[in-house]
Amino acid sequence: MSTRSDAFRGRVYYVCKSRRHWIPTPEHAEAWGLPFPEGIQWVAPEVVEQLPLCGSVPLPWSLSDFRNPPERGPAFIREIAASQLSGRGIEIGAGWNPFPVPLDCDVVYADRWTRDDYLAKYHANEEKPVDVVASELRLDFDRFHEISDSSVDFLIACHVIEHTRNPLQVLKAAYQKLKTGGSFILVVPDKRYTFDKDRELTSLEHLILDYESPLPERDWPHFFEFTIKVLGISGHDAYDRAVEAFRADGDIHFHTWTYESFLGMVEYCIQMICPWREVWSHPVVIAPPGGAEFYVVLSK
Repeated sequence: MSTRSDAFRGRVYYVCKSRRHWIPTPEHAEAWGLPFPEGIQWVAPEVVEQLPLCGSVPLPWSLSDFRNPPERGPAFIREIAASQLSGRGIEIGAGWNPFPVPLDCDVVYADRWTRDDYLAKYHANEEKPVDVVASELRLDFDRFHEISDSSVDFLIACHVIEHTRNPLQVLKAAYQKLKTGGSFILVVPDKRYTFDKDRELTSLEHLILDYESPLPERDWPHFFEFTIKVLGISGHDAYDRAVEAFRADGDIHFHTWTYESFLGMVEYCIQMICPWREVWSHPVVIAPPGGAEFYVVLSK
């Protein structure tokens, strides 16, 4: 069933398994045999709101497309990255933009925040209501303690790993939680195209030390650099602001990567920490409509 409600950004939704997936384009509707626009059923906003939000309806990309992605925009590369997923998995930090996984997958949404906490933290000043996923699982992304070992078919972290203090530990924890054959999808901002562009590139040596000696004191320089280079605060104000964020366990980009440096970290992880079987990756899409993110899929 396709539904539409202007209260939710004028989007058209497809209802599957009692969840709503928004349909990005007529191309997506046609690919799934959804009558568009004839099949749209207009319903009241409160009816739409009762259905949990999921990712958008993806195009049905083939294994050949996955191995040799066509030149499309960032939204399509996200679809291709997830196109070979199956079974049951967890997406961490989906917020208002959950990942476009195949419709036959079962996805559990997890975050360090409750839905209300997330809205208060990131969307408190929005004039209109923000439509976000309802997190079903609270977890620590650095270690995934709340997930049993070898229990899920996939994990998704889109613009999340840069918010963690110990990225190599994240890669190790994900490996432990996945079933054999499972996949870990990572979408990561490339510092060259984001507000991190003036910050220092995080070296592999630094990431290794974070893994081997994960001390809170090692996080302080990140807060100070973020305050100066991203927030544009200088002098004593910068110091005071950084101290405040550090003591409050603030949410910042702790680490910065380029596409190449991130793959270097992955290669170190494979050689020294856990033997990921296969690595699929795609660099930042520069051609219009360009983006600022790159894509990595690790298979166990």
